This record gives sequence, C-alpha cells and structure tokens, in this order.
Amino acid sequence: MRLLFIAFMFFPFAVHPGTVKEYVSEIEQHQLELNEIKQRLQKNRSEVKKLSSREANLVTKLKRIDENITLVNNYIKKLTETEKAVSLDIDSIKADLKTTSTSLADKKEMLRQRVRNIYIKGRYDHLDIVLGSNSFTGFLKRNSFFKRIADNDRALIDRIFDQKRRIEDKKRQLERRFNEVHALKEEKGKEQQLFSSQKKKRTTLLKEVTGKKQTYIELARELEEKQREMNSIIEVLEAARKKALADEARARRQPKGKDLAGLQGRLPWPVEGKIIKKFGTNVHPVYKTKTINNGIDIKASEGEQVTTVAEGEVMYIGQIGGFGNFLIVGHGGGYYSLYANLASIAVKKGDTVTMGGTIGIAGDTGSFEGTKLHFELRKERQVLDPTKWLSKK
Repeated sequence: MRLLFIAFMFFPFAVHPGTVKEYVSEIEQHQLELNEIKQRLQKNRSEVKKLSSREANLVTKLKRIDENITLVNNYIKKLTETEKAVSLDIDSIKADLKTTSTSLADKKEMLRQRVRNIYIKGRYDHLDIVLGSNSFTGFLKRNSFFKRIADNDRALIDRIFDQKRRIEDKKRQLERRFNEVHALKEEKGKEQQLFSSQKKKRTTLLKEVTGKKQTYIELARELEEKQREMNSIIEVLEAARKKALADEARARRQPKGKDLAGLQGRLPWPVEGKIIKKFGTNVHPVYKTKTINNGIDIKASEGEQVTTVAEGEVMYIGQIGGFGNFLIVGHGGGYYSLYANLASIAVKKGDTVTMGGTIGIAGDTGSFEGTKLHFELRKERQVLDPTKWLSKK
C-alpha cells in the first residue's frame, strides 16, 4: 500500500486547463468578430438612410442594400458559430469535472486505506526512523522521505480541490456566455426581420428598373461605368503579372495554375443553368437599348455552388455595384476567370483552387435579374467569349 501511495504521490492527477483556455480564446475571437460585423452593419445602415433618389444612382442604392444583406448573413452565421463554440466548451468543462470528481474519489479511497494502515500498524515517529536507520546518512534520507510523503499528501489534496474550484468557476463563466449567446439569438431574429425588409426594398428597386425605360437606360449607363472599373482591376493584375515575369526574384508571385490555351472548348461550367445574357452586344427586347457584356450571365439556383473552371490562384476579392460580390482567379499565362453576383465567397485571396473546386455560392448581389452568375474569361487585357471555352452541353 505504501508503494502504491508513493507512486500516486509522484504521478498526480493532471487536469488540462489548456483545453479550456483554447475554447475561451476561440469564443473571445468570435465575440470580437461579432462586434466588428455589428459596427459595419450600423455604419452601412446609416449610409443607406442618407441615400435619396437625388443623391444616389440605382447601382449605388442596390450596392448598399446588397452590402447590408451580406453583412446580416455574416452576422447571423457568426452568431451560430459562437453558440456552437460555447456549447462545445461547456461540454468539455463538464467532462473535465466528471474526470476530476472520479479521480478525487479514488484519491480519497487511497488516503482512507493509508489512514487505516497507519491505525493498524501504528504511526512512524522519529524514534522509529532513528532505530530503522543503519547510519546517520540513512536517518537523514528516511526522515526526508517521510517528510516528502506528508507534504505531498497535503499538496495533492489542495491541488485537486483547487483544480475543481477553478473548473467550476470556468463552467459558470461559460454558462453566462451561453446565456449571452441566447440573447444574441433573439437579436438574430430581429436581424432576420430587417433582412426581409431589405429584400422588399430590393424588390421595389427592381420594379422601378423594369417598369421605366429611362430608368433602364440610366442603369445601363451606370453598369458600363462599373464595367470600366472592373477592367481597371484586371489591368492592375495583368501589369503586376508582367512585372513579376520581368523580375526573376518575384517570379514566385505568378498565379499558380496551368495555361488555359490547350483547354479551349473543354472547361467545365461554373454553374448549371441557361445563359440569360450573352457575350458582347445585348439588345433589350422592349426598349431596344444596347449594352455590352464582357462575359456571360448564367441563370443559377439560389444556394447553388459556384466552381472554378480551372486550377489557379485567387488574385482578387471585392464588391462592385452591378456585379456584387466577385472574385478573380489567375490561371497563369495571362489568363483570368471572373465570377460575380455571388451570395458568399468560400475562398481567400492567395488561395490555390482546383478545377471544379467550390469558390462560392450563387446569389443576386448586384443583380437586377435575380439569382445568376456573371462569368468572364480574359487573356491579359483581352475579353474572351466564354461560350467558346466552356464545354458543350
């Protein structure tokens, strides 16, 4: 029994507070991100209220509404992630408490046996230690040994109770945070109502566009301006690519991927659906106005995954009026693919993507025609007709 107790003393029960700290750190990070999104929401709503028909064009109005809708979606998603993190943390704390309680019961039983043995065999005193020693050096060793056992008895029990108290305190703290998340869920319900309100505003704006010829002409002019803005982004990326080619030290910054030259007519479609706006000149069926499309617009289902047409590197992520949330993938050799009107984006700038890999979810941000995907292909600054590059259906 003494040997068992000694072994127990030098291998004390270990609680893992690091696990708790990791969860707490994750929750705090979620809280920071929630606050950041909330601040952006408040700022965006303030800007939306300032807009009037005289102060803003249609594209700007739509952009603000889409930004608000995107922020609300992100806010709701972050609330859900935070709640999940707190729930996992509470489960972890409960498991630690159960383990601690079981270990404490085992240690109490071992101490009970130790007290029983002392009662039966009698307690060692200094005379026992002296008489049981073969030399003065042996006496010092035995005396030190028994003192360490006594000290460890006290320290061990103190540690176990201290760990249990700390974990219970942490559990109460996390339960308070869990209640806070429930309060935020109520806020999420309010945000969802505001989300519906923004959707109605969007519908009203779309009716305004489709119902008046002059409004549609104004919209077409604004979209052409935004198209030039998109062209400028491509030009900046292409200039950076050529500069990297000329500078061997920076060659590693070239977009990752294969040259698309050998893949013409064999690229997979980024979404399934019919083309609702072709490449090049488009004539409105009623107003007979002409607009230029640098890509194709493909009808998509709400929530449908958008996939990249070839392997490459995400070079740019942004939001532009008329195009909504968009990203650009560089494929090497001066080829680029562009995906716009996304509801959400699943990649980050600098990520490597594979052919057929999911990069986002189809949506209607920036769109006056419902859920769709605006898709473009470029060779350096030159726009390409995507239908000549995508596989035949």
